[in-house]
Amino acid sequence: MNRRSVTGFTLDPDQLILGGIGLLFVLVGVGLLFIFGTKVTLDCDRSRPPAGICTLRTTGMFSSRQNDFAIAELQRAVVDVSYGEDGDTYRVVLVTDSGNVALTGYYSSGASAKEKAADQINAYLKYDSRQTVSVSLDDRIFSSIMAGLFSGMGALMLFFAVLKTIQFNRETLHFVHPQGAPPEGCSVSAGRVATNN
Repeated sequence: MNRRSVTGFTLDPDQLILGGIGLLFVLVGVGLLFIFGTKVTLDCDRSRPPAGICTLRTTGMFSSRQNDFAIAELQRAVVDVSYGEDGDTYRVVLVTDSGNVALTGYYSSGASAKEKAADQINAYLKYDSRQTVSVSLDDRIFSSIMAGLFSGMGALMLFFAVLKTIQFNRETLHFVHPQGAPPEGCSVSAGRVATNN
């Protein structure tokens, strides 16, 4: 492939492609942390005035938000399933008087964890003798591992692309101007360097 020179520095298209792919992998890794790196906690307490309150907290890697609503508004919890060719994914949805509230904005693997969380919420709603319930779903560890893999691979690609480009330019410079040879347009005479006009 043709190489392009920018201000005397030769760029190899192959290394540009490798570096571009590496940068894309790094961005994907960061995106995974932003989108999927969340912990969702639902805390309900019947003793909180006026008639019992549920607090839904969503904590991400870089942000958090909180939503309060009355326990009386909560009807039940269900597991929503997204069917796909590569496998089914799941999320917990709260059915309330105001509409459905998904604990997460995305679907993920692990049906048993979602079913357990939904069962805990439904058992709490069924038995009035229970004062509190706390349910958590944490995807931050898994997301951090996946983000680390993508970002690590991308960083390696970028490193090798830059390294190969630097090595190529050094070899080219050494070939054009061997060590000890005078620059083009100059000659060595009697220990002096003379310029040929």
